Amino acid sequence: MEIGPGTGALTRSLLELSSDLVAVELDAALAATWLVPLFTRYPQAQLHVGDIRVFDPSRIACFGRRKVFGNLPYSVATHLVLRFAEPEWRPFFSEMIFMVQQEVAQRIDAGPGSKDFGYLSCICRLAYEVEKGFRVPPAAFTPCPKVDSRVLRLTHRSDWSYDPAVWAVLKDLLKQAFGQRRKTIQNNLKGSRFSAGLLAAAGISPSVRPEEIPAERYAALALLSCNSGR
Repeated sequence: MEIGPGTGALTRSLLELSSDLVAVELDAALAATWLVPLFTRYPQAQLHVGDIRVFDPSRIACFGRRKVFGNLPYSVATHLVLRFAEPEWRPFFSEMIFMVQQEVAQRIDAGPGSKDFGYLSCICRLAYEVEKGFRVPPAAFTPCPKVDSRVLRLTHRSDWSYDPAVWAVLKDLLKQAFGQRRKTIQNNLKGSRFSAGLLAAAGISPSVRPEEIPAERYAALALLSCNSGR
């Protein structure tokens, strides 16, 4: 599957590798000019004109489990990486190879203690194996952007087993935890379902700040919270 094929520069190479390609392009005029003539030569390939943010693979027959490629703008990249991490999306994609702005790549791959470590980093560390690829300088594009880009490979973790209920609690926890980064985790979670006792059980000191806590500790806290309510 390719997201945003544009004029088909990458699409041609993908079709040579496999004619069973699903492409999603937002720009209808671009698709009509560049992509429709290309896809007529590959009857098995599918071109969908629309917004990837509302694309539903379950409506496509024999969609299967696909590799996803795309050069993603800032806002779309964050949205899709978070969306594809959701439990219901795991059956559709085996891995994602995206080119994103360097800033987004840093946030995705950030570790505890980093200023870039936050909600996005935690979700990605828990849902994916993240592999940083090569950097792409502005001069590689026409016209030249003002930022560097980087290729990332995201593969769904095989040991990831949180059910949708736990995942929902985890997302709520992370939003509360990183709501005010300068405060301690205890202050940010005050009055919530995540009590001091649960923090201790998850191995989290109440006096640390949110960015100091590994993603796995947040996952443990979410699981404990769900189990304590059953």
